[in-house]
This record gives sequence, structure tokens and C-alpha cells, in this order.
Amino acid sequence: MISNHYEIVIIGAGCIGSSIAFELSRRGYQSIAVVDRGQNSQSATAQSGGMLRVFHENPDHIELALNTLNKINQYQDLGVLSEKNIANGNLYFFDKRRYSDYQTNLQKMEIKNYPFEILTPANGRKRFPQYHWTDSQWAIYEPLASHLSPLQFSQDLIIASQKLGLIHYSDFHVERICHFNK
Repeated sequence: MISNHYEIVIIGAGCIGSSIAFELSRRGYQSIAVVDRGQNSQSATAQSGGMLRVFHENPDHIELALNTLNKINQYQDLGVLSEKNIANGNLYFFDKRRYSDYQTNLQKMEIKNYPFEILTPANGRKRFPQYHWTDSQWAIYEPLASHLSPLQFSQDLIIASQKLGLIHYSDFHVERICHFNK
């Protein structure tokens, strides 16, 4: 049994755990450990498609997506990520009767100067003829949407964190976490 003491222990080295570890490490925290089972194929991160888009039906999710995109761009600027975030666009189809439901969400994207375009069947068929557009189907096109490998993203952040002093225990099962105040 390994017995070590750390100020901070992060359980799980997926996208969220590795991001937290990297942010704490680069802010100077020294006594950090990340513990995970080392079974990436079973984690939520491994199941993620890695799609980076901003439009969501919930305005809070739009704010989260915008912050995530900014953070990924910062990580690329720092040279931490080995994979480049290359925009390849995204279409989100919806029934045109729901447009008024999305206006607040779209305003949030507009305020942040995030580019998007509303496509009706007429202009959608011209731009994206490979899709079958019904007369009631509109789409939100995000030209900056992209894709990153979630597993590579996590691995890159763990490696960068280890260079800053992070301890990473992989293939490790946590049975008990104890915290004692003196």
C-alpha cells in the first residue's frame, strides 16, 4: 500500500481532472497528485466525441463552451497541446418554429463576437447540398467549431503538469481518502 500526503488529490485524469491539475500546477501549487485507474476506454473522456462547438440549447452551456474554447486556445498558445484545434465547422439543425426559443442563446454568442450564421432551407441547400433540408428545417452554422481528441488533450495536460511537479498515479484504485485536521 502506498501512503503519501498531498494538499490536493484529483481523482480522474480525464479532460476535467487533467485541466484542473494543469491549472493548479501552473499557478504554483506543489503538493498535487492525480490518481486514476488508467483505463481510458472506460472513462467519460474516452467516450466524448471531442467536438468543440458553442451553440447549445441552454444559455449557461453556451457560456461554458465559450470559456472552454478560450482555455483551449490559451493551452495552444502555451504550446501544451500536441494537437492543433483546426476549425472545420458545425451545423445544428432545428425546427424553424423554435427560432424564438434560441434568440437569447444566439445573442449571447453575438455579444462575445463568436461567428455563426442562421441557415434557412433556401441558403442552406446552396451552401450544404449534401444534406436533405425540409422546408421547416433551419440550421445554425458555426465556422469555428472543431474537434480535438479528448484522450490526447488529457495526456498532454498531464505531461505538462508533471513537468511542473505534479505526481500522477495511473492504474491505481482509491480505496479510502482520509483528511485529518490537527
